[in-house]
Amino acid sequence: MKFNSIKIKSLLLSSRFSILKWDKSIPTEIVSNCIACTNKLEPICALRSSSTTVRIGFCNKCGYVGYMDRPTKTWINNYYSLSWDKDFIRSKGMMKRDVVLPKGKIKGTRRSAFLATAELKVDKDRGVCDIGSGYGQVMKNFQMSGFKKIVGVETSQHRASLVNEVFGFDVIYGDFGSIKVEDTLKKYAPFGVMFCHHVFEHVYDPASVVSSMSKLQEEGDYAVFSVPNFLGEHINYVSLYLSHLHSFGKKSMEILFNRFNYELIEDKSNTETNLLLIFRKTTNLSVRLNHEHLSKDLILKRIRNGLGLEQYKNTNLHTLRWEQRAEGGDYALAIPLSFNKFVANLNWLVKQTISYFKSRVLHRATAYHILLVQPVYKNAEFPQEIWFDDEVFMLIK
Repeated sequence: MKFNSIKIKSLLLSSRFSILKWDKSIPTEIVSNCIACTNKLEPICALRSSSTTVRIGFCNKCGYVGYMDRPTKTWINNYYSLSWDKDFIRSKGMMKRDVVLPKGKIKGTRRSAFLATAELKVDKDRGVCDIGSGYGQVMKNFQMSGFKKIVGVETSQHRASLVNEVFGFDVIYGDFGSIKVEDTLKKYAPFGVMFCHHVFEHVYDPASVVSSMSKLQEEGDYAVFSVPNFLGEHINYVSLYLSHLHSFGKKSMEILFNRFNYELIEDKSNTETNLLLIFRKTTNLSVRLNHEHLSKDLILKRIRNGLGLEQYKNTNLHTLRWEQRAEGGDYALAIPLSFNKFVANLNWLVKQTISYFKSRVLHRATAYHILLVQPVYKNAEFPQEIWFDDEVFMLIK
């Protein structure tokens, strides 16, 4: 029998993520148009329960993929301000160790983005703004390389406070793109460089970020943006990780930045999973738009691969193991637990206990994400569906 859906029964805790239930306490709104090009979105996948439907939309003009049903801006901003990363807060010692360049424990994509910025011919007396400055490592790297006027913007309250305390940088606590943050940044402007590493996919409204940025830069100034590459990021991150509200390819990124007079001058992407694009503000826009167009068939194939739908032989409970690999690709391995339902559930309970102890007590890193799933066949309303017994639940940090 060929299955067209899975029902997710449970998720194991990992060293990176927690679990969020999408219940009635989360205010939800509908996004019908593409964030990048404003074209109408087409629902391509849906997370479903008896009471909730969370649609994932696809733009057939630029290839953007993102949630059509999502929490409101107020909910998202409050979440990042107060709850984001609360189970994984870094110590002051870790913050100081993570600034080492070019080697050490610093994340490879962040190092690549910083080094690409350092190669630009920018007057180091001009301002640099780190959008989503996190724990301040990149701000410290800019200081170490000679930049003198550095400011960060961060929506996480504890991160903003820690960076100011540990490194002494000015970090504006708030939502980049809001009038309040934009007005505060004007005293530091104009900025020779706007830097943003793996934050853009999280923000409520990416267009407002680029619009606000354009008011704080002059002709010839640079914007260095690094985001997950939709073609290489595991499709289960796109569908099951709420924090990644948006999934971009090169075409959707370029179209979005072109709308605010930024031209793509360099593509420094060096892995399948990461985009590293350098834009320059200009009044004489040159448009490339020669990037690969993502097809609906390709996305649906990726979803099927990521959910392991070709691997199931029966409707028994399975564990679905998946991971993000450096070379990209939607790796997933479905393993049947047992023909006996009692034994299968007992097996899962043991796994849950071990997972909690490893991730929350020992704080040990885990490579795999593991789901308890049951393959099903349903008359589908959407091209691809992922079902839940009670409430929809998703990964979140």
